Amino acid sequence: MGNYRALTGRRRRSRLHLDSQHAINLYEADSDMAKPSAEDLRRAGITFPQFVSSYLQLPPTLDPRIPRLAAQISASATNDYDKAAALETYLKTHYGYTLQLLRSPVADPLANFLFERKQGHCEYFASSMAVMLPHFRFRLAW
Repeated sequence: MGNYRALTGRRRRSRLHLDSQHAINLYEADSDMAKPSAEDLRRAGITFPQFVSSYLQLPPTLDPRIPRLAAQISASATNDYDKAAALETYLKTHYGYTLQLLRSPVADPLANFLFERKQGHCEYFASSMAVMLPHFRFRLAW
């Protein structure tokens, strides 16, 4: 809401504020806070709108051990929900949380977290989950 000079719309009702001379003074958003059951999630489809594909790209230099670890962890799961749950449980039970940062940078922070250090802060857990999810099965709707 407001009298803005430069707003633009993008995918799915999002708005971008392009007027750098006038700050946004009110922001309103709607959220769907529904909590589907595990059974509903197991039955959910794997077809997504085309624009989702840009969010499913992995770095071309991904350490090959990472997808192998994901496949090993989720091997016994028969659907995407159970694969995601297996990955989440594995991260919770095999890695520790710390706010202590590394003293010097490493070439591959995610591989370092998963295979060497085995402890990190929220970004490591979130990145690990996002990269290891079995995203390759998603089908995009045209």
